[in-house]
Amino acid sequence: MHLSHEQGFLGRTLQTSLREICRCLQLTPGGQNLQRIKEALQCLTLTGIRAEKAFWSKAEQQYKDGVFHILDDVVFPRDTQPTSQVTLTWNQIFWSNIMAGHLKTLSMEFYNSLSGPIAKKLYRYLDKHRWDNKRQYRIGLSKLALHLGLAEGYPSQWKQRLQGAHDQLLAQGFLASVEYVAGREEELVAYTFSDPTEQQAQARQATLPLGEDYEPVVPLLEDQIQQVMDQLSSEELEALQEEAWQQLSPALRELTGGRKTHFAVHMEVRRIIRERYIEEKDSKEK
Repeated sequence: MHLSHEQGFLGRTLQTSLREICRCLQLTPGGQNLQRIKEALQCLTLTGIRAEKAFWSKAEQQYKDGVFHILDDVVFPRDTQPTSQVTLTWNQIFWSNIMAGHLKTLSMEFYNSLSGPIAKKLYRYLDKHRWDNKRQYRIGLSKLALHLGLAEGYPSQWKQRLQGAHDQLLAQGFLASVEYVAGREEELVAYTFSDPTEQQAQARQATLPLGEDYEPVVPLLEDQIQQVMDQLSSEELEALQEEAWQQLSPALRELTGGRKTHFAVHMEVRRIIRERYIEEKDSKEK
């Protein structure tokens, strides 16, 4: 996802290299790591998701049932070298939600600063539950252990394994406190997040290659977006958005001096394209 973001979500098929994947994960591009990445991508391709009243369709604004994969296919070269090219294709259902802007950003810098898989998994899980600016989140200890993939054991063993992750998230200011409290059926872990305003500002600045200067970029594209919209056919929503985005990407790169742009810029441009299309479609139907 990070690599697709860096490339501006230009298409459902992503071409990259094993070296680039290692760079994102801050891994040494050696034989063992390359093999682990290859196996992980194979696992993602073969793993299916069955959603029962749980898959949110951004375009239709409703929950739906569905069975789909995250990746439709991954093609590797026969030789496993750091520079070997990898081609992977996002599943169409998954990609449609990406195109609709149904994504949550994650700080790769903060993620990579954490040590150990438990701390990284816990950060991803908790960050999702503070998305609406919650100050506290509670979860049963056994349920948390299941989510994090901890081995079967006793509460005392789970607490011991979680301690290192808690220490890191507390030390780096993501969490303000961690407490174990009594629940009706089992012991709960109560997480209190640090001040959301301060945390959001820090995370936002950390992932802004343009700094605070990204905001004036989008208005500069307004005229170009309208010109592209006027030229394109409006038969299919997704095809229109994708074609418009392909034409606008060079202009966006030029306006930002060729630097990689912040995720908010891409999503804002996509939002404008989508709204312009809907307005045009409504006016034609009337």
